[in-house]
Amino acid sequence: MQIQTLIKTLMIPSALLLVSACNSVTSAEKNVAATAPAPESAGEEHHHVHPPSMEHRETLLGALPAEELSIGSCKLFLWAIQDDRPLVFIQEGRSDTAVVNLRGQKTVLTRTAAEDPFATGAYTAQTFQYQDLTIEVDLRPEAQSSVMDGIKIPHGLIALSDAAGQQVILSVTGLYGCRTR
Repeated sequence: MQIQTLIKTLMIPSALLLVSACNSVTSAEKNVAATAPAPESAGEEHHHVHPPSMEHRETLLGALPAEELSIGSCKLFLWAIQDDRPLVFIQEGRSDTAVVNLRGQKTVLTRTAAEDPFATGAYTAQTFQYQDLTIEVDLRPEAQSSVMDGIKIPHGLIALSDAAGQQVILSVTGLYGCRTR
């Protein structure tokens, strides 16, 4: 997974990282850039790339309501690393589905790939699919954490990519835990 390689080499710090890839230009922006007159002075070709607005990012992956961990269950919870720390991803332990708030609606994602388990049913790298979106989740859990105390996930990324090549990457932090009583 590309995201996994990126994290291994950079080890993203626990700070806000909301990045848009270079392909995040709408077709209208591409048309404007392609038809804009060339600058007279430099004689060089200039491209103006505008990342999606914050509004677009927030509506793509929104906050989920708080959810309790019921007795006898395990879950993965991921929060966006930003001022209000919204809960953005929930996955029941041992499940191949996850829940997100996608474009304002609670959405169930289906896992299509998983690598490197760090607990029963929990993986450091997972890929999910929903319609034209591919969602990659890449996590760096603390090695010394235990499932009963909760496995802390100080560093992680969620990358959403669509068929048109647009991509939004969200830095997350999380917890994987089980409740026995």
